[in-house]
Amino acid sequence: MASIIGDRGRFAIEYALYDRPRPFGSVRLWIADLWIGDFGQTAYLDYFCRKLYFLHSKRVLRTKLAFVTQPSADQLVELSSIGNWSFGEAFDGFNLLYFAVAGDRCLSFRWEMADWLRETHPDYPGGVRVGKIDFNTYDEVVTPFLSHIFTSTVGWDELAPDL
Repeated sequence: MASIIGDRGRFAIEYALYDRPRPFGSVRLWIADLWIGDFGQTAYLDYFCRKLYFLHSKRVLRTKLAFVTQPSADQLVELSSIGNWSFGEAFDGFNLLYFAVAGDRCLSFRWEMADWLRETHPDYPGGVRVGKIDFNTYDEVVTPFLSHIFTSTVGWDELAPDL
């Protein structure tokens, strides 16, 4: 059964957990009423959880993903070339980029659905989509999600990060 934390119109995490020794299930993000991630794809969720934890406002502002103001087009091109932007297997059908803008106290997401996934989701809007999530909203959604994952998976409560 799927659960959702947050508001799909702003930012939310939709997920379904399955009984496994490690966090396993389906997951997708919602930003401004658009989903990112193939909910039909099941996977171990520990990688997804680590990415979410890394973007928590207490950490992201000390990384190369943090900009004082909105980055230029050249900075975005450079940023997109330096790492893996996927949140895991469920997100492989999206070209995804995210970064923090310290002056705006927000995370900015840019994404576009890949053509091969669009074949099964023709109603999904085309082109590059942009969404901003203020730090407080992000943290208010991610913290309870991670807490739930770590406390509902046997043995993972001992590995829970300091949220």
